[in-house]
Amino acid sequence: MTESPWILKAKKGLEKLADIDIDNFKMIHRPPYRSMNSGATGIPYAFWKAACVLSEPRWLHLGRFWIEKVLSMPEDSPEYELPEEKGVTARLDVDNSLYHGNRGIYFVQNLIACAQNDNQNINRSLNNLSKPETRAHRMEDVLQGRPGRLIADAILYRENGNQFLLRHGNELADSLLDSAFKYDREVPWGNNHLLGMAHGRGGIYYSLILWASQTGYLLPGWFEEETLKFARSGIEQEKGISFPIDERRPDNYMDSWCNGAPGLIHLWASAYELFGQKEFLDTARKSGEYCVMKQKYTLGHLCCGSAGASYGLLALYRIDPDPFWLKQAERFALMAEKSRFISIYPFGLYTGLSGYVCLLLDINRPDKALQPAFQ
Repeated sequence: MTESPWILKAKKGLEKLADIDIDNFKMIHRPPYRSMNSGATGIPYAFWKAACVLSEPRWLHLGRFWIEKVLSMPEDSPEYELPEEKGVTARLDVDNSLYHGNRGIYFVQNLIACAQNDNQNINRSLNNLSKPETRAHRMEDVLQGRPGRLIADAILYRENGNQFLLRHGNELADSLLDSAFKYDREVPWGNNHLLGMAHGRGGIYYSLILWASQTGYLLPGWFEEETLKFARSGIEQEKGISFPIDERRPDNYMDSWCNGAPGLIHLWASAYELFGQKEFLDTARKSGEYCVMKQKYTLGHLCCGSAGASYGLLALYRIDPDPFWLKQAERFALMAEKSRFISIYPFGLYTGLSGYVCLLLDINRPDKALQPAFQ
């Protein structure tokens, strides 16, 4: 049977990842080294995905080898210098963040261990994933805080139905909802003025909807109406609608998964599936229309580039199976191939080749596409 061009490209990318010398990873990469978002942990995630999609055990064995090597590396420093801004340092929550910290490593370890029926590493990874927070976050977001960890619990619970994950995820969801009106009595999580998926309120809503859809968790009565209010706050554009990065600067937009329409499509699509309100479907379509207007991305990766736009349109295609959305998702996937990744983080799940390989595997089966470590 002839393999599709997408799968052939995916296998080429997988072989490139397999050729990387993990022992010399620091020679070809900048810190942070271990993170799932931009470091080495994205690679075993791509191998796990390949094993699931291609039914080739080789990738699962390679994923286990890589995750064990990552765990043996020294922990990343919580502070590192931004290479494009000399003298400026960024701070990561290495202990608590799913995407930037140690919990992402244990998340991938659990996926691989479950696929191999490795009970010892299943239990070890769950114990590390569920450790109490070492610092409280005043502002919740997906990349650094509890929403990201709730997304991880939802994905792992879907994969293995572990009752420990159900209890832990319910506790996380309860704590997120308890914080909703802590700083603002009118707007849930209103102290976070950012609106996007990675850093803003969109990600908080999405994480709770994903958890409810996977487990049957009962969201409070106000939640659906507040999500509708959020959807109605979109700003009409020449085509479709968009949401600003920061509600205090309504003219400031990004066209990315992290801060723009491609990311928020996931929220509206998931809300439509959970609540059945046509208004969410309409908002997803209008966000898709705005996304399609983007003719070119400089970057190709998931976080800020065309690969993230492709996954957003695949989420829209799931709830609105119009061939137009699939065609546009394919267009953005091809664009990602010709765009550049972040050269200093070339292999990360959200900054480089690992995430792009996942997209190639998924776009070949669009009805089952799931954005890495997010859906």
